[in-house]
Amino acid sequence: MEFYIENFSVLTTGPPWQNLQPIAAIFHIATCEKPEYKLPSNVSSLAKEFIDMCLTKDYNQRPTAVDLIHHSFLDNPQFPSSCSP
Repeated sequence: MEFYIENFSVLTTGPPWQNLQPIAAIFHIATCEKPEYKLPSNVSSLAKEFIDMCLTKDYNQRPTAVDLIHHSFLDNPQFPSSCSP
């Protein structure tokens, strides 16, 4: 989960529900399906898919860490030209 939060924070410049007070954010985590978020336009479709997979709340439907580590986003990351390695 921390890996996801780090990726989410880097792509959105903050954690999920960053505009809420901490108690309100905890409430939303417990009661909402997925946080609403907007990724920059230069984020690849693979990165968007990866974030969506990480946000799956139902653990029966959420991909495992093994599934995520083999996701195409991690196999072939696509960096915007402004932050190429």
